[in-house]
Amino acid sequence: MNEGMITGDDPTMCACCGGLIFHFINTNDNTRKPLDNPEIFRLPLNPKFPIYVKIDWQKTNYSACGPRIKIVRFQLF
Repeated sequence: MNEGMITGDDPTMCACCGGLIFHFINTNDNTRKPLDNPEIFRLPLNPKFPIYVKIDWQKTNYSACGPRIKIVRFQLF
């Protein structure tokens, strides 16, 4: 599993690219990653960021936002 961090909501993103700001933290690439399925996290109404997670993921198709990733499973840490 890769380690990542959700740093907040991103209302500026289009519906196809998710509404969370997500970055990997244990890879050389720590750029923002648009999520294909951000709803998998089911965050509470007023979450306290940052939220650290371990994820299994897959690359998905490109969108207007660039390449996206799909979270297959996750765990909080």
